[in-house]
Amino acid sequence: MLYAERLLKMKIKVEDIQFGEFKDTADFKKLKQECYTAASKGAPIDFSELPPAEYKYFSEMYWIYSDFAGKRIAENAAKEREQKAYKEYCENVNDQTTYLQNIAYWQANIKAASDSLSMLCKTTDKDKALELAVGIVEKLLNDSTILKTVQNNITA
Repeated sequence: MLYAERLLKMKIKVEDIQFGEFKDTADFKKLKQECYTAASKGAPIDFSELPPAEYKYFSEMYWIYSDFAGKRIAENAAKEREQKAYKEYCENVNDQTTYLQNIAYWQANIKAASDSLSMLCKTTDKDKALELAVGIVEKLLNDSTILKTVQNNITA
């Protein structure tokens, strides 16, 4: 059974899981319990429907629970591994969030540069054209000092 089907049985939607932010912390606990139950029975679980951070975390939790249920590790070792897995999970979520924020920032810069390019193609004023062209370069290079530098050089 796909993990998404298991989630639906527990009334949890895959789309409700977004980069470590479960809309309901009870859902997170349910997933951990489902993982523990499956691992202790030796039943496989398909985590492929989960986002990357959750996939890695619940896969690791499955093996920790499996090792504990099979008495291959002691309870304190299982708790240590669980804490380490959760710490890595939080770091992964943070990394993914930062990555998405950076992508959104660059997309906004590219859109702004594209809008300026449209205005550049329509302008007939050479000073405005230069200002727009330099503004496009600023946005694409993420350097807000270029226009001031060019203006200072021209007026100097």
